[in-house]
Amino acid sequence: MKLTVISWDIYASMFIRAAKRFNDIELSLYSSKSVESSPEQYEKALQSLEKADIVFLYRSGESFWDELEAYLKKIYSRKPVVCVSSNPTFWTLSNVPFETVSTCYDYLIYGGMENFSNLLLFLKTRINLKEPLPEKPRRIPWTGIYHPHCHGHFTDTAAYLSWYQYRDRPMAGIIFSRSYWVNENCEMIDSLVNDLEACGLGCIPLFTYAMKDREEQQKDADHEKGIIDSYFISPEGTVLIDALVKMTSMISETRDFNRGDDNRNGNPIYRKLNVPVFQPVISPYKTEKEWRDDPHGLGPLTSWYVTMPEFEGVIEPLILATASPVHDGNESVDYKKILPLEARSRKIASRIKNWITLKKTPVHERKVAFVLHNKPCASVEATVGGAANLDSLESVARILQQMKEHGYNVGHPDTGDALAKMITGKKAVSEFRWTTVDEIISRGGCLKEMPVDEYRSWFDTLSKPFRERITGVWGNPPGEEMDGVPPAMVHDGKIVITGLDFGNALVCVQPKRGCAGARCDGKVCKILHDPDLPPPHQYFATYRYIENDFHAHCVIHVGTHGNLEFLPGKGVALSGDCCPDLAIGSMPHLYIYNADNPPEGAIAKRRSCAVLIDHLQSVMTRSGLSGELEEIDRLLGQYQEAQAMSKSRAHQLEHLILDAVEAANLHHDIGLTPDTPFDRVVMLLHERLSLIRSSQMNQGMHIFDDIPVAEQRVDYIRAVMRNVNINDLSLRKSIFHCLGIDLSHALQNQGRHCDILNMSYGKALDYADDTAMKFIASVLDMPGKNSDEIMSDILGDAVKNADELH
Repeated sequence: MKLTVISWDIYASMFIRAAKRFNDIELSLYSSKSVESSPEQYEKALQSLEKADIVFLYRSGESFWDELEAYLKKIYSRKPVVCVSSNPTFWTLSNVPFETVSTCYDYLIYGGMENFSNLLLFLKTRINLKEPLPEKPRRIPWTGIYHPHCHGHFTDTAAYLSWYQYRDRPMAGIIFSRSYWVNENCEMIDSLVNDLEACGLGCIPLFTYAMKDREEQQKDADHEKGIIDSYFISPEGTVLIDALVKMTSMISETRDFNRGDDNRNGNPIYRKLNVPVFQPVISPYKTEKEWRDDPHGLGPLTSWYVTMPEFEGVIEPLILATASPVHDGNESVDYKKILPLEARSRKIASRIKNWITLKKTPVHERKVAFVLHNKPCASVEATVGGAANLDSLESVARILQQMKEHGYNVGHPDTGDALAKMITGKKAVSEFRWTTVDEIISRGGCLKEMPVDEYRSWFDTLSKPFRERITGVWGNPPGEEMDGVPPAMVHDGKIVITGLDFGNALVCVQPKRGCAGARCDGKVCKILHDPDLPPPHQYFATYRYIENDFHAHCVIHVGTHGNLEFLPGKGVALSGDCCPDLAIGSMPHLYIYNADNPPEGAIAKRRSCAVLIDHLQSVMTRSGLSGELEEIDRLLGQYQEAQAMSKSRAHQLEHLILDAVEAANLHHDIGLTPDTPFDRVVMLLHERLSLIRSSQMNQGMHIFDDIPVAEQRVDYIRAVMRNVNINDLSLRKSIFHCLGIDLSHALQNQGRHCDILNMSYGKALDYADDTAMKFIASVLDMPGKNSDEIMSDILGDAVKNADELH
């Protein structure tokens, strides 16, 4: 029997191994991804379909299927075609009875060698009806615990732990797709299990299904919750794992943002476990070489394998495995197998181990390193703790104080100002343009002078191409003079590590990204984000000191943004030659980040293994009017009143307004000319003053964990609720609705008169903001009172649509 199969790679090895059991089955197998990407393979597949006695297809989502369907219709009269899919509507591409397709699908989905062998025998009966029917599809467990050193599997955790020699260690739960287990492609699981155990951890590797037969799907639609309860939580309610490594796609209880579900508290399954959840990346289509050669890492695969899982709150998308082409000498066989990247597997295991160690280390023994940002082109004072919308120095001072109160063995400065003075006073910065290394040493800003041999013990473990990249720019360790530029942060042949020691806490200013020497040649800003230029030796030495000398249980970067996440390397799924991966090492990484900058936050998560701790934006308030502009606004108000009462007074005010406009130098801004009609002048002034008056500005810098209070809280909430959101709602719009005013009309006509409020629409917008302040303050003071009543009290008789208040 000549059998042609087009299917996913995950089923390929089982088809091939099963076919080798029979001398009378000639198998030609083509990977659906390979057929999709290679016109040559597509043509070979068509030729094979033509020669086949029977065709078996697993219909998936690739684009070539639409074209192939037209070809299938040409061969329907000449041979049996069986087409299965997770979507039963595609079964209609078969030309055999429905019961035949259903049986074939069950063989495939149940999986395992015996089922695949019987699938081939069953297909033979479609060619020769005299062939005896094989055994029916044998049910194989959908979930269970697997271990590479155990034959078979376990159906409950107690039995597994009774067998498991590392039952007394901290445990990492691993959840992976049943298809890898049942189709005997567990090499990446084996690698990770062995590496975790080598790190001193235990493992509970749990396989579960992605697709089941129809009956089982109806029985257990909420299986993820069920298996986590069954396998990772004891009957007494004790969580049995200290970390979860999730190698499946999405957990079903994740809320749907598009439906408006409540996501504030995250996934309830994860809350129940209360452990870090890691999401290693598996690249089922890119080979190791393709991944290494791709500067972006994953390319189009990023959205499914990294972006989507991030919505669940998982961390650390380090790549674990890639596809490997299988070559067994048969040109009619084309597929890939998932195999581990051994170095990446060890990296993932070491990071999981250190997160668990952080959790289990007593508070008074924990060591934490804070890293403040360092602007490369500014003076020494300006480099300390620069962060977008965050007072990072005061924030660190207060965090250290709270750590002390909670039992950490740390000292602390009294204020952020005191911390800044300590840093600048001791010259505890990686600086080589505004001060000298000798001064850093003499002032006490040096934590350690790292001998070259110590640094080389790490540096020499790096790949030769990467070592050559660094030495080509900065010379051999500890650094050499290059193109007339002296080495950076070297004293007596040793690498200078700077920072402040507060016991079990360090406060360091991030090392320089590049440049050295006393001169500024204008290239340092380019260096900051240069995609190819690695940082100097002292940069890496600083992070190695934090990890290997200080033995930090956690490193915390403070404020948006530093330069670690922008160092050269892949965009996602980094390799061991990517600078962010080398710098952060195996240290758990927290990053205090501005909540309003998710794009760069995602970069920090994906490229430096950061767990983001969002902070509030600075409190925003209206800029308002002052001085000459306030005087113009006052005169405009008088002019509006005088128009109805005294023409002479109105004419007098025209001259006063024009004089005030010229005195404020506003006539250029509004394009005023001697021929501009005065009613046009009034409209332009109202528009400009409205724009200035309603502009939002920061009230200083935010301090981490400093929640706005009193009027600041009211103003903060008003600023958040001011603009229209995705549901086309805003507090300002609702207030205008109550008054019978259309917000969009008001925004487009700010210089025109609003008859309802007897003021310009520009002032009406300001009135709405004032009303919003009163409304929010009242709601905060009286949380139980009906909001319609509060708004009616504030607006009084002006309310026209209070029953429609959002």
